[in-house]
Amino acid sequence: MKVTLTKITEGFILLTLVNLSQIPSAVSLPIQEITKIAQEVTVKIDGVEPGTGVIVEQQNNIYTVLTNCHVVDTAGQYTIETYDGKSYPFEINTPKSNCHSEADLALVRFTSSLPYRVVQLWDSSRLKIGDKVYVSGWKSRGQYSQGQRRYRFADTQVIGLDRKATKGYSLAYNGFTNDDNPGLAAPEPGMSGGPILDAQGRLVAINGLFAQNPNIGVGEFLAVPINVYTTWQNIVLNIPEIPSRPTVIKPESSPNNCIRASGC
Repeated sequence: MKVTLTKITEGFILLTLVNLSQIPSAVSLPIQEITKIAQEVTVKIDGVEPGTGVIVEQQNNIYTVLTNCHVVDTAGQYTIETYDGKSYPFEINTPKSNCHSEADLALVRFTSSLPYRVVQLWDSSRLKIGDKVYVSGWKSRGQYSQGQRRYRFADTQVIGLDRKATKGYSLAYNGFTNDDNPGLAAPEPGMSGGPILDAQGRLVAINGLFAQNPNIGVGEFLAVPINVYTTWQNIVLNIPEIPSRPTVIKPESSPNNCIRASGC
């Protein structure tokens, strides 16, 4: 515990109590480290329609992947491919049985004895407009990808937060250039369900929707904040609280008007 006493006016001091271990680090990771995290936690999903997911949990040799419901809402055979090129098949028997009841989120699982990285979750309510975030995912096959799905990683910025959005899509972010339409900010099919990471490489949202805004005549890239997932799964994040604001107090004074708290 660090105690800071600062004289601000005659007869008053500013008392600040700071627990140094409780201040979350605001230092951004190097872009190379964020890129590495994104690649290792992002998985490619192939099936009825292509999509992306992110590894959010491990229990023994069972890994849980978070994605969009619209990626895996149809019964059928699917495959998860991890960053090392390994493929893990899974099956959806009952449509939407693994989906959130309202938000566009779903959980799927695969089994592996290999050690895969699990993404760190963060409190998405702490996001602010203007924050830099990073989008990761596997785009669909296109004319510029030679018939193959390609991995994409891009930095972008939070431009909107709307708590009343449908299907949980309350986070809007700047677009990025579509490889099949060079020079245009356009949606990337196949990247639905991919992670959106903050500047410390923590998961803050799930990518998933490109919507045309009739009011401004342009499209918006939308994502579901990760707090929708943590609430759904009753996950309590172990995140320290930021210390409260400093308080101004009037200390006891000596007859010569010396402030005792300052050491006289």
